[in-house]
Amino acid sequence: MLGPNDTIHNGFYDAWNTFKKPINQYINKILNIESLPFPKIEVTGHSKGSTLATLCCRHLAKNRRLPCSGIVFGTPRVGNKEFRNEFNILPINFTRVNLGYDIVKYVPPALWTFRHVGKSYWLKQPFWHKYFMKVHNHFPSNYNKKIQLLK
Repeated sequence: MLGPNDTIHNGFYDAWNTFKKPINQYINKILNIESLPFPKIEVTGHSKGSTLATLCCRHLAKNRRLPCSGIVFGTPRVGNKEFRNEFNILPINFTRVNLGYDIVKYVPPALWTFRHVGKSYWLKQPFWHKYFMKVHNHFPSNYNKKIQLLK
């Protein structure tokens, strides 16, 4: 299940590779027309989009040396402990938002050495959601509702 260098889930890595070239082309275009310093890049995503946002932040900070921050919702674990350790020392301001007992934050299993990255922020839900609402808590509309209640 792990991909190149045995650090990133191979399915997430394959998905990222379809976006990597267009993102690099866009960044190159912006670098050619913008004056330095380069503006801070902010990425976001939900579910699989959050894995792509995670890999995008890593790529921009590590390979392009660009400032990046991210906030992701309902994200699965993207890589193993080595990936987490590398990610967490890069200059990335990164927060994962979890709603209640969203089931997606538990996959792929930690037992298979997968780990979360960045800081975690938990939007609490009633305890009974742990048993009946794991999939329901993953819906983007439920994240939106809970965030609206915080205002």
